[in-house]
Amino acid sequence: MHQLSSVALVLTLCSTSVIAPNFVIPSYAQTTPTPGAATESQKLLGAWEMNQDGLSLTFIFAPDNKLFIVSSPVPNAPRSATELKYKVNSAPKPMHLDVFLPRTNKPVLTIFEYTADGKIRMQLEGTNPGTPRPPQFKNGTIFAKISDSIALPEGVELISDSGSTTREAPTAQTYVTAINRAQQAYFLEKSKFSTNLKDLELGTSPDDAEYSYQIQQPTGSQARVFVTATPKKPDLPNYTGAVFVTKSNGESITVSGICQTNKSTTKQLAMPTLSLSTNTISCPANSSLIK
Repeated sequence: MHQLSSVALVLTLCSTSVIAPNFVIPSYAQTTPTPGAATESQKLLGAWEMNQDGLSLTFIFAPDNKLFIVSSPVPNAPRSATELKYKVNSAPKPMHLDVFLPRTNKPVLTIFEYTADGKIRMQLEGTNPGTPRPPQFKNGTIFAKISDSIALPEGVELISDSGSTTREAPTAQTYVTAINRAQQAYFLEKSKFSTNLKDLELGTSPDDAEYSYQIQQPTGSQARVFVTATPKKPDLPNYTGAVFVTKSNGESITVSGICQTNKSTTKQLAMPTLSLSTNTISCPANSSLIK
């Protein structure tokens, strides 16, 4: 379960580091490795995927030291990718990999190596911005190369820090999305939801200049959890995130969604509900589901 925590950490760090994401599609020409001995950066180019206990994570290494981390598929929600910067130092053994997250002053320092069968072993556990680089592997995560393409898969929304002034996805919506995803990862690891933000290790404050955030779980119910984003100003919408546990083909899965009020209000509405027959979330009156 330690590796699952590390994967969740990567995703939530990326989600919360972008305050106002701008959804764009990157355009890169398909690259062909230079004949002869390829450099380590050239060998990295392409898409690498890990799969563990039903959770997948894709790293796409692109030209110009750009790295795209593609989230695990979540029912009823589009996949997203976060654009980062990276740097490789191939001299040490194992090799060094520095990943630079948006809106953070310190990079994530880690190590990686190529395995005999052409895969990558990367250290995710215990890597956080500002912490020392791990000297050796401990529960290293294996990534297999799935494509030489450096383009994002079709339908994936790119969260880019280049559009920090764009308001397509407001701060509160971004935070609620990150909290929902963290709850899903938390449930996958612990078979229960968290009832406080601190457990999710997002670094999200329960209050900011515009909103107050609060996790709510109905008494006696372990199969659903909500997070409310209540505005402090009358000209802002209200957001409610919801994660439900349900069944699909006999297996327990989590379904998440976000409801946004149609008009600005500082008043909380009723909580979203889940249709067990269709596994779809319905929002209360005067609000709409954000896809």
